[in-house]
Amino acid sequence: MQPEQPTDLNALWNLVKDYAYIRLQSLQLLAVEKVSKLMGDVISTLSLIVFILMAFLGACFTLAFYLSELLQSFTKGFGFVALLLTFIAFLILWTKDNLENRIVNLFIKRYFDKHCDEEDPDEDC
Repeated sequence: MQPEQPTDLNALWNLVKDYAYIRLQSLQLLAVEKVSKLMGDVISTLSLIVFILMAFLGACFTLAFYLSELLQSFTKGFGFVALLLTFIAFLILWTKDNLENRIVNLFIKRYFDKHCDEEDPDEDC
């Protein structure tokens, strides 16, 4: 059974205003949800990157001290690690464009896999 159709123009205008208000509220809540998910993902990813960098830094110091002990010279141990890191930096610089494209594609794929549910066809993904 269909709902009763309003014949009064005032009643119709009130229904349109109510619909617009509810639709606006729905869009605001959807925007808050998407921004919250995105911020949570960004914060967790950044914290993961920070801890990975700290672990890498610790591993570099450990390697430098180990090589210093093997080579009987702090200068040689830390110098070797510095050369190794410089080589890695030049390697990354050399493959920068390819690496950048892969990272961008990874983040885009991760976003759509994580934030766009197939269950909700109304979402703009």
